Amino acid sequence: MGYKEFRSLNAVGFNSNQYCYIYDSFSNEILRVDPIIIDLLDDSFELSKEQTVHKYKSLYQKRSILQALVTIIEIQQVTQALLSFRIPRFSISQDGNEVGRLTQKLDNQLTQLALNVTENCNLRCEYCVYSGNYINRRRHNKSNDITLGLAKKAINFFYEHSRSSEERYLSLYGGEPFLRFDFVKEAIEYAKRIDPNINIAITSNGTLLNEAIIRFLDYNNVALTVSIDGPRDLHNNYRVFLNRTGTFDVVMSKIELIKENFPRFYSTKLKINSVVAPYKGKIEEINSFFNAPLFAFTKKPQKYSVGLVNPQNNRFFEKYDYNTYIREYFSNMFKQFVVSHIGPNNLSDITVAKALLDKQMKMLYFRSNRRLSEYKYYWPNGICIPGVRSLFVSSMGKFYPCEKLYDYDDMIIGDIKSGFDVGRVANLITEYCDRTIEDCRKCWAYRLCGECFLTIRENKSWDIIKRNEFCIGQRSMWACILTIYTTILENNSDAFEYYAGEDAMDHDIFMDTKAMSD
Repeated sequence: MGYKEFRSLNAVGFNSNQYCYIYDSFSNEILRVDPIIIDLLDDSFELSKEQTVHKYKSLYQKRSILQALVTIIEIQQVTQALLSFRIPRFSISQDGNEVGRLTQKLDNQLTQLALNVTENCNLRCEYCVYSGNYINRRRHNKSNDITLGLAKKAINFFYEHSRSSEERYLSLYGGEPFLRFDFVKEAIEYAKRIDPNINIAITSNGTLLNEAIIRFLDYNNVALTVSIDGPRDLHNNYRVFLNRTGTFDVVMSKIELIKENFPRFYSTKLKINSVVAPYKGKIEEINSFFNAPLFAFTKKPQKYSVGLVNPQNNRFFEKYDYNTYIREYFSNMFKQFVVSHIGPNNLSDITVAKALLDKQMKMLYFRSNRRLSEYKYYWPNGICIPGVRSLFVSSMGKFYPCEKLYDYDDMIIGDIKSGFDVGRVANLITEYCDRTIEDCRKCWAYRLCGECFLTIRENKSWDIIKRNEFCIGQRSMWACILTIYTTILENNSDAFEYYAGEDAMDHDIFMDTKAMSD
């Protein structure tokens, strides 16, 4: 899908099926324009009227060129868009006192504690990070189970460092956490005694669920995410027991058990996560599968999510030509999303496609109209303050920013004995700000970009090749998403009005978290 990036300002030109548009990062506006505006925009900053007319006289009449130049000036003056602006610097603090803000946040405002319950699992999913297909990643093992004593210390530490947080979250990860159900029970009961209002979530492959486990989760109001990739042939190709038999029928029976015997839990606390993996059948069948009555609960917002296979040093990519499949998969899902939003189709029929695009569509739908020049400081892309949004604690008591950065020893930010290494956190942020600002201040995708520490580090250091590949991918993806968004609105101006009835104040969706005004 073609798009044009501009030299003189942070904006991108793109075409829908009917019109030409410019997305302008400075104003956050999506402007419908004549094609000549896109052609002339850079030169309107760099050339005189006479030079511009001379350059384009073989393509456009002089009158059209002059009128286009007048239109550009009118847009700049009236809408305060299409202005040349460069972000001066990245910062996480208005007054530049990074260490001071870090100390305040890490002392009082932690949000989520993630415990690595076990690295053992009763499955051997081929794409799993512990499958052995990943260079530099450990395999499934029983030697790294977190102890209850360490878990309690981590919960105490988290509570003491989240006193100013409006909500607290405890997440339990594996491996397969229910291999240690006794530990899970004691950890949850202890956390509930410390903070009865804490939000608790656990992620599972679903195969070990039984009535006793579900009853415990239901009683303690624990959210449960179960992994199902799609139809039987798709799921069983990758998600298998140790003896290589598929797990589909077992997992489906557990979902049916929950629906029949625990209807409140089924409706309010159950979630599904799928991994996008190559499927020999028709991609449309994946959406159809999740439209079955058994998955009725996934129609509610945030009850279904989709993830990609981790790309880092992974033999799975080569074996299945994963990148080629992903392009086909996204193209198909995007088409389904567009058709369902411009026609009479039921949006509940595109569970998977909506999960892929809802966050991005909400970012555009709810975007701020505040100009970048109005902000007092500029957040460095999609990075978090390591430890604040999520604190992942390993079985050895080491602190990491999240579960995805586990095994990245260069991302250790403290430990349960000594607490946070504030200097290390500050250095990680400073390095990120210093090394990204030159590229990011010239990038039209700054307000949209999801780059974080995970996308720029490899082999215990900054990886410029990996980072550049991610940047290219982000710009390409967002040009495609902008095209989808405008194409839908051209055909159905009310297409996204249903978002107004959802939880619009989920601040993770807002671009405005990048350019801070407080």
